[in-house]
Amino acid sequence: NEPMQDTMETVLAQPEDVPTQDTGKIDLVPSASEPMQDTMETVLAQPEDEPTQDTARDTMETVVAPPEDEEPTQDAAETVVAQPVDEPVQLALLTEPPRVEPKPVSEYIKRYIAAAESGNSKAQLSLAYMYETGEQVAMDKAAAISWYRRAAKNGELQAMIILGIMYEQGEGTAKDLAESARWFRQAATLGDADSQQTLGYMYENGNGLVRDVAEAARWYKKAAKQGRVAAQNNLGRLYQLGIGVDKDLDKAIFWYEQAAAQGSEAARNNLAELVPQAF
Repeated sequence: NEPMQDTMETVLAQPEDVPTQDTGKIDLVPSASEPMQDTMETVLAQPEDEPTQDTARDTMETVVAPPEDEEPTQDAAETVVAQPVDEPVQLALLTEPPRVEPKPVSEYIKRYIAAAESGNSKAQLSLAYMYETGEQVAMDKAAAISWYRRAAKNGELQAMIILGIMYEQGEGTAKDLAESARWFRQAATLGDADSQQTLGYMYENGNGLVRDVAEAARWYKKAAKQGRVAAQNNLGRLYQLGIGVDKDLDKAIFWYEQAAAQGSEAARNNLAELVPQAF
């Protein structure tokens, strides 16, 4: 559930105020997918042809044939008009889907719930994970978020990180970037490098926060010093362009080299465009 470093290296887009020259390459590129809409068709059976009025009249005249000068008796009229009653058609019963029995709550889980309810943050974190993944209990993402929140409020760093991810992706809850940023900030403040890197990206692009490139650079620097590749490359780009920080090509080269040494192709390309290469 931790943000993936390689993924983040492909998800950062250029900030809106980046100049056109020597912009440098960025490591993070967002992606999205949309659900397919199902369609359902209903086929209606065509009604059977009914006899025409003339045909019905001819039939009644043939059956009844009353004398010319006499009115047909009531019984005769009823005999003519009476129509055969259709037998009710018994509809086929729909097959009910198989009933899924809920997983029984084991003594093991009961003990976890009791401990979590009593305020044990480790039990709250573990129980949240079980609900998130469906391990030992029926999967319930909403219940997972509820327990992660309780664990996070009790200081569990991992719960803060997972909440940031779940609110960012809309997993088990409505997508809420502001709430995501709130939990990533708490984790970043406690020193989590991945959360610092993510928070820098959110500040740079205004995702769930008011855009603030200077604040983005501050969080990138914290993450870069802990070895996060995307933060190193993105910080180098900010120094190269003088956005959010004073322009400093030496610092740009330094951070590009740090990221390139860890395999960042974007940092290598940025470095090659910034520094003349020897033949």
